Amino acid sequence: MLQIEKIGTSGPFTFAGGRFPGEGGSCAANLAPRASCLITIEFAPPKEGPHTGSLKLVLKHEGDPPRTETIQLTADGVAPAIALAHAPNSRLALTALLATSRLDSLDTTNGTEATLGSLLLPGLSATWHAGAGSVLCPFAGARVRRMSFATGLGKPLDPSARWLWEVGAGTEVTPGNHRFVTFAVSLGLGTEGIVTGTSQSALTLDAFTVPRVRLRGRYSVWDEGPYHLALELGGAFLLSAARGAHRLDNGLELEATLVGRWRPSSAPDSRAPAFRAALGVERQRLNTNFVGQSVLRLGLEVGLELALGGP
Repeated sequence: MLQIEKIGTSGPFTFAGGRFPGEGGSCAANLAPRASCLITIEFAPPKEGPHTGSLKLVLKHEGDPPRTETIQLTADGVAPAIALAHAPNSRLALTALLATSRLDSLDTTNGTEATLGSLLLPGLSATWHAGAGSVLCPFAGARVRRMSFATGLGKPLDPSARWLWEVGAGTEVTPGNHRFVTFAVSLGLGTEGIVTGTSQSALTLDAFTVPRVRLRGRYSVWDEGPYHLALELGGAFLLSAARGAHRLDNGLELEATLVGRWRPSSAPDSRAPAFRAALGVERQRLNTNFVGQSVLRLGLEVGLELALGGP
């Protein structure tokens, strides 16, 4: 009886599907005399040209010391034709959110802050996102989104805002471990809940329609089976806007959100609904003709995400 005690690969070679003996393989920990089995290896070159690697096995016969067998592997990487993906990648997210906001006034002459007050607001959000085609690049698995479109009622992390509309483009890189990183830039319009008055007992909020430029990045922390956990980092520059006697000169917001999704494993179709939860923090600085404002906002979202099209 031959025992396979240890096995591994090197170079751009891995077991098909990520584990020994590879998808379609038949080897196990033991091999009977005069028997044979199959190991399936996957080749994922990072660039064009020849590549080398190895398959190493530590084998042991009963009563004998273990020995190492090395099988050299060689293959050529060939660039595939760039493929166009025409199907839109659309999704609809319906979420309930609860956010607490601490609002401070800013004295720009000496940099001091004074607390205006705190708000705890519930809200609802419905956001539709669509990618209008993409280009799949060779090797790195990069996906360049030619255009993406997002619109919705309510603004993530901010129940006092009424709507958000953005259009932009970005890239998506998917390494071999199924984790991915996205970068995107977008232009849009949206409302911001801005303090336009204060009293001893209450804050007066008004919804400004504000043009914005946003940069966003996302890293998939965990993507196994039905579970997906991602860290999203973003920032937006808010341009000038006016409402009545009040004016927003400019603003800057930075946000970090931890997003978790769970799709029932009993539904193999990628269009199956996913349950979504997000915990985020947003820091916002605004310059208005009322007073400079600083907002620290903590938000929790729970909801449902539906895939409407695409892979």
